[in-house]
Amino acid sequence: MTQITRFLELLDIEVISGASYEPRRVTEKVRSRLSSNIDFVVYLVTKDGETAWTRDELITGLGVDAHLVPIVESGAKMEIGILGDLEYIPFESGHISDAFVRLLEAVRFIQNT
Repeated sequence: MTQITRFLELLDIEVISGASYEPRRVTEKVRSRLSSNIDFVVYLVTKDGETAWTRDELITGLGVDAHLVPIVESGAKMEIGILGDLEYIPFESGHISDAFVRLLEAVRFIQNT
């Protein structure tokens, strides 16, 4: 996620992350982040697998009307479910920068809406 964060910061986009420790329930932390004034949420799904947390965050992101931008590694399993028609950005293992052009397209789209 570090390269994605750096890429977005170079575009003057404020990146809000849940990486820092907070002595409270993770669900509260995630809801707090997602209920702030955000335009879009980037989700990175790798071959290591999607977690229930990722699914919950995607659903919460839908609920706050943020644009969802999943970036999915080739060979990763992303359960479709309610998100069946959600477009995602694919990338090959070890080549996350391959997703940057499409991520920039997503940013431009969001800025113009």
